[in-house]
Amino acid sequence: GAHHAGLGARRNHVRRRRFGEQAPVAGMAVAGVRLEGTELAVEAGLAVAPWGGIVVNKRLQTTDPDIYAAGDCIATTSLVTGKETYAPLGSLANREGRVAADNMAGIPTTFDGVVGSFIMKAFERCIAATGITYEAAMAEGFDADYALTAPADRAHFFPGEAIAIYQLVFDKRSRRVLGLQGFGMMNDSISARIAAAAVMISKGAVIEDFMLAEMAYAPPFSAAIDSINAAAYVADNICDGRMRKVGLEHFFNWMEDFSREPDWRALDIRHPQESGPFVKKFGSDKWVAVPYAEVRKRYTEIPADKTLIILCDAGTRSYEVQVFLDNMGVNNTMVLSGGFNVIRRIGVDWFPE
Repeated sequence: GAHHAGLGARRNHVRRRRFGEQAPVAGMAVAGVRLEGTELAVEAGLAVAPWGGIVVNKRLQTTDPDIYAAGDCIATTSLVTGKETYAPLGSLANREGRVAADNMAGIPTTFDGVVGSFIMKAFERCIAATGITYEAAMAEGFDADYALTAPADRAHFFPGEAIAIYQLVFDKRSRRVLGLQGFGMMNDSISARIAAAAVMISKGAVIEDFMLAEMAYAPPFSAAIDSINAAAYVADNICDGRMRKVGLEHFFNWMEDFSREPDWRALDIRHPQESGPFVKKFGSDKWVAVPYAEVRKRYTEIPADKTLIILCDAGTRSYEVQVFLDNMGVNNTMVLSGGFNVIRRIGVDWFPE
């Protein structure tokens, strides 16, 4: 359930950021990068970035206009931040090679920069991202926020349907989308959404562009509300103040020690068979269970003097209940980002047996 692992003080241990404890590991791999061609560039008197990348312009000319450079050895520009970045990928190297070759052949062509996209297989799962993360966006000075969603990767009635997790990162002031990260089963669902997002982000797309993006639809390939559209709808609700949320890390910290937020209560709107074990373990004082279908009849049972963390599987029902409670004058609520669909895939130790 850690968000980040770093080297611990003891050998063969890693330190998990969220709780600070150390966990044993069987082994560790550390990858480094050596920029081939940098030494030659320095010897030739070409400008090189402090970290070693060869400085080029949009035509991939070095500071000597008769010398071109392309591939993993160059410094390029982030289309998200506008700053110098490093993007060593075979796909980019081939595109850069084409641009350099065009210009050497007298065909004016430019390489404007990169969004920064990757995809990888991790056992039977797929991990992918484009643009920058929430943490990177905050570090760059954006007024950043994120929408964490956990939709089905295809129509819910279609065989093989599975949960996919997406985090859409955006700037609240400009509404510009800064990045999209995805995690799910090893199929084409994640790669299709990340690829579409990469193109839109490269053009400076805002939340509304993602809301209206036309994605190919058929039940074997996607839900009727595509994952990209759904993430943008949530981002729109957050940006306009209609949805108030709490992040997973804040919620997990509370679950570890209720005294950190003594005024909080979990409002579980799932089926009693799902919420019951949590009420039994944590007590009805901390874990309030009112099924979604009964909220409108039983909302007076909800402790309106407490801060309510509304819980469901994906977050959709939680938001609907938040809007209803707002209209009933109960405004001290927050939706748990991602819901139980995300929590189950993180692996926490406080689930009832």
